[in-house]
This record gives sequence, structure tokens and C-alpha cells, in this order.
Amino acid sequence: MAGVQCRIVDGKVSRLVLENLNLSGVFAENTLTRLDQLRVLSLRNNSLVGPIPNLAGLVNLKALFLDRNDFTGGIPSSIAGLHRLRTLDLSYNKLSGVIPVELSGLDRLNYLRLDSNRFNGSIPRLINRRFKSSMFRLIFSPVRFQ
Repeated sequence: MAGVQCRIVDGKVSRLVLENLNLSGVFAENTLTRLDQLRVLSLRNNSLVGPIPNLAGLVNLKALFLDRNDFTGGIPSSIAGLHRLRTLDLSYNKLSGVIPVELSGLDRLNYLRLDSNRFNGSIPRLINRRFKSSMFRLIFSPVRFQ
């Protein structure tokens, strides 16, 4: 379902799905931080540029789809604080730098896709005993390490 969905109880935004709309531009630093009841954020397949914005306020986020844009820079540290996150797709962007080891602290994460970016360094040990291999899907291929 595309668009904005709000909670009946308090009218707060719980889903923001803006896919395939040819959206362009840069997010202002604190654009999304007040959406504390957001469960799903999908901005996939647009033309968004610049760094991924601060997501620290999205404490209830379960699914984050920022794939197929033109985001640059590294994976922001704020993502490591999204402890309810189950799905993270940052594929097909222009992200660079190292893949933060802090992602291993996302103990509910069962789908991680980072392929088709410009990461360098080694792939951190993201799969630990909390992840059951049958429930965790990690997609790196094809990853271009520079």
C-alpha cells in the first residue's frame, strides 16, 4: 500500500511508503526524527541523493527500504540504534566506507541487503548466535569493494 498510513489511536504516522515516484533531492538532517511511531519506511526506487538522514527518532521502525536511490556517504550510526528493525535494504545506492560492525547489535534483523554500493574494507561478522541461518537472509552479492 503506497502513501501514508496513520494509527487510529493517536493519528501518528505508522507507515510511509513513497516508492517509484521519482522523488529527488536531499533530506534535511532531522526530517524524519519526530516520526516515533513509524513502523515501515519505504522510499525505494526514487532519485534521492546525499547522506541517509538521521533516523535516531524512529525507535519503532521494523522495516527500512532505501534501496535504488543515489544516497552517498556511509551507513549512519543511527541505524544501529533501531533495535526493532527486522528488514534493512540499502542496496543499489552509492554508499561507501566500511560496513559498521554495530549492525550486529540489531538482534531482530532477519533481512539485510547491502549489495551494489561502494563499500570498502572487510565484511564484519554480522551473523552471530542470535541469528538462525534459516531465518536470516544476508545479501552482499555483487558487492564492489574498492
